[in-house]
Amino acid sequence: MKKYAAYLISKKYTVDYIEATDQRCDIRKLITHLAKQKITKLYFAEAADNWLQNRIENCCKKYDIKTVVSATPNFLNTIEEIN
Repeated sequence: MKKYAAYLISKKYTVDYIEATDQRCDIRKLITHLAKQKITKLYFAEAADNWLQNRIENCCKKYDIKTVVSATPNFLNTIEEIN
């Protein structure tokens, strides 16, 4: 991920890389941090982990942050195809 962060920086994007030792690596604390920064919309790819996706969506609801979920390119089948 650090290589991708460096790539984004080279393309003039602002990157806030969160180390695994940072408290914000807990998704609940990250979303709380984002809410304090007045973030109103969160874009993310479908999590392969239902528990994680529920945590993201529930925490975003708590702070009135809208979520936009994109299909992950990491799987052959979509969630709709599996269901």
